[in-house]
Amino acid sequence: MDLLKKIIENAVKLQNHIVLPEGKEIRTLKATEQILKEKIARITLLGNQSEIESIASKEGLNISGARIIDPATDSSRKKYAEMMVELRRNKGLTIEKAYELTHPDGKTILVGVPKKGDNVSIYTLPIHFNKILKGSHGGSCIPHIDIPRYIRLIQAGKMTLNGLITHEFSLEKINDAIKLMMSGEAGRIVIAMN
Repeated sequence: MDLLKKIIENAVKLQNHIVLPEGKEIRTLKATEQILKEKIARITLLGNQSEIESIASKEGLNISGARIIDPATDSSRKKYAEMMVELRRNKGLTIEKAYELTHPDGKTILVGVPKKGDNVSIYTLPIHFNKILKGSHGGSCIPHIDIPRYIRLIQAGKMTLNGLITHEFSLEKINDAIKLMMSGEAGRIVIAMN
């Protein structure tokens, strides 16, 4: 399915308003122009306004009907960062980008185990002035808060569990499961207790 078809289907689901996080991508801008021209939906692009407008102008694209919000400077930054993480969870949102989008007094919490060899390069000065970069302990959560939130996100179609569990092991093979988890080559592992 091509990008435009996916966006049109989402427009119907989202009551004709779409927020596109890749505001500087040419394919996103082309789809935005066509959607606005055909009056399919209202579009909000996320990104630096001058950069987005410059790219659109250079490509000869008319995106004048789109709303452009810069998550890096907008007063609703936290809301947009949370939305970005949910939207990009399974599409490679990097640790660096998540950290960059985090408010100077905010937290970036890493969930899950990174793949072996995944290294991160960030500007650390903000850590000395209240910004937090933290890993979760074994995917830890607060069940009475997190589980209802996950259920709401799944019911709203904002989150899926597809691909979350990458391996299943019997209890007898728990040592193999631990070895695989420690290698960084697995996502979530389930141990069958029967």
